[in-house]
Amino acid sequence: MCSSDLPAHARTRRFREPFRMTANRPSLRLLIVDDHDAFLNAAERHLRRVGQVEIIGRGCNGIEAVALAEALKLNNSLVALHIAQNNIGDTGAMALAEALTSPTSRLIRLHMQKNNVGDEGATAMGNALKKQTRLKTVDLSYNQVGDIGASAIADGLAGQGSVKVIDLSNNAIHDKGATALAKALHKESALQTLDLYNNPFGDSAGAALADIYKTNTRLSTINIAHRSIGAKLMRKIAASHEELQAVMNGKRQDLKA
Repeated sequence: MCSSDLPAHARTRRFREPFRMTANRPSLRLLIVDDHDAFLNAAERHLRRVGQVEIIGRGCNGIEAVALAEALKLNNSLVALHIAQNNIGDTGAMALAEALTSPTSRLIRLHMQKNNVGDEGATAMGNALKKQTRLKTVDLSYNQVGDIGASAIADGLAGQGSVKVIDLSNNAIHDKGATALAKALHKESALQTLDLYNNPFGDSAGAALADIYKTNTRLSTINIAHRSIGAKLMRKIAASHEELQAVMNGKRQDLKA
């Protein structure tokens, strides 16, 4: 169980305090979220020994993630937020998405895996991506994102100029959502890695994803592992990669590392 040295209203107020510029301003400001006091206390003790680090708040669960999102709106130096396994749900995801649209947001990496986020939260994230110019990594793995959420993220990624990594592994994305992602990424974008590991889409969506490489030269990695890929689709994927095609035809024994 997670408790805090401060009452709930005090913790929320602490999250929302605006940061005032000073001569001794630390280079990194941190918000710590975890559901175990032992970890929170150990992390805080360790980080307080590190120079140029300020802990501006700590939270225990998804409800407090909403308060953290309010703090993000006022924060112009936080660059990474890891909020995995805190059950923030769609409500927390929507609050964080709203914070990302703030002109003061400088967030570069957002990790939200295992948070019970569904289509509603993913849709909010997709809309926020349209307005983002700094965010580079979004991790929504191990959630409940389906076709609606995946399609909204695809819409947000179309022509997006900053996001390089999207992790949607271990969700509930079927053909419609995966095909929407493929369609959006046929055009050049900043995205380099798309992780769709362990999603239940079929061969038609897999084929659409394989075709991305014909028109998008920046995207270098698509993970569609842990699903049944037939020989026909495997050869289609191989056709977009000369070295892999050589292996399939028996002209090479292995691929370069």
